[in-house]
Amino acid sequence: MNRPLKKIGMALFCACLILGSSQAPGQTQEKRFRIALFTPRNDEFWTLYANIAKAACEDLGMDLEWHPAMNKPERQLADVKAVLSRPGPKIDAMVYKNFDGTAGEIMALAEKAKVYSLMVEEGYTDAELEKYGVPRSKFKYWIGEFLPDNQDGGFEQTKVLVRLAHQKHRLDKHQQIQMAVVAGNMVEGSSTERVLGMHIALQEYREVLLHQIVAGYWKKAVAYRKTQRLLQDYPELSTYWTGNDTMPQGVYQAVKDYRAKHPAYPQAIIGGSGSTPPAGFDVETDRIQVTVGGPFLLSAFSMVLLHDFLHGIDFAEESTTMRLCFYVFTRENVHAYTSTLGKAEWNKVNFARFSKHLNPGLTKYDFGFGQVLEQFKALPDPMRISEFSGIKNESLGSKIAQ
Repeated sequence: MNRPLKKIGMALFCACLILGSSQAPGQTQEKRFRIALFTPRNDEFWTLYANIAKAACEDLGMDLEWHPAMNKPERQLADVKAVLSRPGPKIDAMVYKNFDGTAGEIMALAEKAKVYSLMVEEGYTDAELEKYGVPRSKFKYWIGEFLPDNQDGGFEQTKVLVRLAHQKHRLDKHQQIQMAVVAGNMVEGSSTERVLGMHIALQEYREVLLHQIVAGYWKKAVAYRKTQRLLQDYPELSTYWTGNDTMPQGVYQAVKDYRAKHPAYPQAIIGGSGSTPPAGFDVETDRIQVTVGGPFLLSAFSMVLLHDFLHGIDFAEESTTMRLCFYVFTRENVHAYTSTLGKAEWNKVNFARFSKHLNPGLTKYDFGFGQVLEQFKALPDPMRISEFSGIKNESLGSKIAQ
């Protein structure tokens, strides 16, 4: 009776030995590094951000802990202090946004604790940069920053919206494209940089009549109310530029309600920024016409940089300051995204492929949304995308800030 049980027990024991000890005889097992991620809140975007970071850490053999600050900068500082001062488990590195100017104090805390830190999503203002300097200058344990190129994102969204307005004949009787902007807010860096990119792009298009820039505060409901007011003031509006992925939904609903009362009003052309999975489906169903983004992928790529750094491969060989370009999705190419990652199954992506440590033949980091989709072999011809969106092929991934 006991004989079969002994066989089963031996099989399980052997399997555990194989899984737990993959190194050759005489080698020591690599340390499993622990990373702490600090985010401003745990809303839809930051939950997606943390989930992708977790998927990357699983691929890279690291542990991740997530600390959302629930929209309170003082809580983010308290969380950092608690993590750095606790008896265990100790972290090897930390990732954080410059949330309401907290980065300087976070860097000082990390420096004192001798814990490596990487700033993401939003960097220093000019005044803060003057005070704190660049990575590895005043703070040696601040090893780098990896930010989305928000200005590029605002620029690209504008170019596609203008092109679509021409294609769909949304010019008024004066041959003008009447446009409004629903920004995030008027002070946060990611919002102001995207708006700046929009202004730069509009210098090329004299036919665009920009009526007003309003703050939607990143929320669907606020964008809905602001769009209702815009339509009252400017009933010939045809094109809407927005600063994230939730505000376009509010714009769409406001326009839909307006069209119910004014049947002659044509379908609006709406753009967004972020390219989260719900935004991909909004583009596919033509609720919005373009989404540019992918900044949430910074979470995974940051884990790759930290993984390699902790294994002795310093990304400073390329730069300590990196930017991730935005990717452009329209109905022409969005199915490559929604059909593979539309359900946010980020464990399908092999983020280990981006690591120099795990891929010795890799000589240069190649981060980008397009590079993620290429793993599924579902990406359309890059030239077709660039011809439509007006972006160069080399801008589809990350770039080094000069």
